Amino acid sequence: MSNRETKKTPAKARLNFYVDLVTAIVFSAMVGTGISLRWYLPPGSRGGEGLVWFGQGRHFYGDIHFWVAVSMLVLIIIHVWLHWSWVTSLWARLVGSLRNPLTWVLILLMFLLIFSPLIFKPIYSEDYKLEHERMEEEWYIEKGR
Repeated sequence: MSNRETKKTPAKARLNFYVDLVTAIVFSAMVGTGISLRWYLPPGSRGGEGLVWFGQGRHFYGDIHFWVAVSMLVLIIIHVWLHWSWVTSLWARLVGSLRNPLTWVLILLMFLLIFSPLIFKPIYSEDYKLEHERMEEEWYIEKGR
């Protein structure tokens, strides 16, 4: 870009452009790692002991996918922050006040969707427990104990 073009483009517009450009690249990485996890390295590929893609297993791409998703969330927050006046004015026209209960319900829903894995801990299903016990019994019988 020439120096003259840079001077014509406001700094905020340039910042928006670069944030959106990086967001598009990060989104592409998220889709790519998601495709690799879904179709190239499906669950049960033993994360390196089984199927590998470009020399790496499922767990490697799962970690990449997670951190790309985190960076996507940060970029979306930056994007919304850059357009905050537009968001609030449009929200006021369509919904009313930001103090509207709908606003708080949506904010609560977003936080629950993001943080539910930290709030609700996973548990083993009954089927898993029964299968695990059966396998353990077979192992003891096999070993003669």
